[in-house]
Amino acid sequence: MAVNTNLAYALGAGSGVDTKSLAQSLVEAEKAPRQQAIESKIQKSEAKISGYGALMAILANLKSAFEGLNETGDFNSFATFNSNPSAFTATTSSSASPANHSIEVVSLATAQRTASDGFAEADTELNGGSAFSLTLTVNGEEQSIRVASSKSTPSGIVESINSAGLGVTAQLLNTGDGSGAPYRIVLVGEEGVDNAFTMASDDASGTGEVQKILFGDATESGTITVAGVAVSVTAGDTAATVAGKVKTALENDVFITNVLGRSITNNGDGSLDFQFAASDGNAAGISFDGSAAGLTATVSDVSAFVAGSAVTGVSFATSLKSASDATVTIDGLTISRTSNTFSDVISGVSLELLAPTTSAATLSFNRDPAPIKEKLQTLIAAYNDAVSDFGVLTGEPNKEDEEDIYSGSLRGDSTARNLLYQIRSMVTSTSSAAGENLTALRDLGVELSRDGTLSLNEATFNTAVSDHYAEMVTMLTGDASFQSLVGDLSRGVAGDAVKSLTDFMKSDGSLMTQTDGAEATISRYEADLEKLDERMKLLLERYTRQFAVMDTLVGQFTRQREGLVSTFEGLANMYKK
Repeated sequence: MAVNTNLAYALGAGSGVDTKSLAQSLVEAEKAPRQQAIESKIQKSEAKISGYGALMAILANLKSAFEGLNETGDFNSFATFNSNPSAFTATTSSSASPANHSIEVVSLATAQRTASDGFAEADTELNGGSAFSLTLTVNGEEQSIRVASSKSTPSGIVESINSAGLGVTAQLLNTGDGSGAPYRIVLVGEEGVDNAFTMASDDASGTGEVQKILFGDATESGTITVAGVAVSVTAGDTAATVAGKVKTALENDVFITNVLGRSITNNGDGSLDFQFAASDGNAAGISFDGSAAGLTATVSDVSAFVAGSAVTGVSFATSLKSASDATVTIDGLTISRTSNTFSDVISGVSLELLAPTTSAATLSFNRDPAPIKEKLQTLIAAYNDAVSDFGVLTGEPNKEDEEDIYSGSLRGDSTARNLLYQIRSMVTSTSSAAGENLTALRDLGVELSRDGTLSLNEATFNTAVSDHYAEMVTMLTGDASFQSLVGDLSRGVAGDAVKSLTDFMKSDGSLMTQTDGAEATISRYEADLEKLDERMKLLLERYTRQFAVMDTLVGQFTRQREGLVSTFEGLANMYKK
């Protein structure tokens, strides 16, 4: 067990002085002012870090306030009156204008609904269990839907139609009508006359079409796709080589193997002939993408599809509802569209029709300044809070509250002074998208007081909103519906402020740079403390050695003195006798 005791002193030897405590006291006296100076510097750096953290929170709050005014969508502030909300709804954007409109919904856009003949069961076998095709014709354009042999049932037809994604959906309904064929397929198209359709079946008794694809040479190594199948080619492959690789890949893919009647012929000249099955119907052109290998190809028809007969029992001849356009009369003008949404008739207004009306309804728009005023007041409050907080951070330290780590933490700091100057410029400078009548926030009634805080002159604000609304939006946002923080753009007062504040707060911005510098300084000071401890340990060892030698000499002198005293006392006693 280590004993922190001066044994010579404890046993009464030596000079009688506790030299170990003396050495320790001398070292501590020499160390204390140096240690205190370094720790004071560490505390100042730590206070700066806290201050920079507070600045980051201040800037984030200010940025949030500016973001409420930096995009055109922030100004969709209209007081809307609709006398018949059950007939239509109205949504406004910042480009809308105050106005009164007469709206009469004449008719709604409807989608065509067509039903098939009845089927005995959902899984009734059709076309003898063989694959067949359906031909969907919309607005004169034909598209084929293949129904595989495994899907040759009413429920399989529904699945095939919906998987094709061609704008017509299908559902199988059990009518429960008591007949021997209660199951019927109902087809639903998209709204509007232009989306009227027909659906016909083909039993694949005809002949499938043949398409030719002629390849070019591969100039790069990469992967091409043919009919959705990936094929690897190498730079320098000739067209004939590419054709061979494609043939091999497709003949080993379900594109060929899963469809009876499909085949590929290599013509030996860099081209392939694709024989489609009759059940493919009027097949779309073979898809191709050779960009990854610098490879081109052309697709052409060799022979056309020859239709067979209709599939027995598969007919879509019952019309349930015809497709129609929506018609509305706005201010006496009758207008039709293919859908129930009218977004291009009244500028800045989107109408959604819900039901026909028996008489005209009234739709009125008036600017609603309240939300914009609230956002400006939020910005003013955020700015005033920032000014106040900057004053605390750069002012005198709070000596009455030892736990207040922020007051005075950035006193004399140039970064804080520069930030406050730039923030003041954000609310006082001319907009990068200034108009003729409104050029800065002051033109909206945002006034700078002598004490450096902002206030809102409501009379000036109301006039600006009433007389120059569009200019206000431009001045604040630069007419941006989505503000990009990239590039040199005219973003308006709010948009420019958001960009600047974002830059300040980035990982390589001024605040984080100063924070990193302060942390590095603390690390250096902590290293200085460790070096000071090492030097003081060496000094203590030196003092301990020196005092030990001194103590030994004093002890020797003391013993000599005590010996002489004893000798003289003995001699004196002899003479007394």
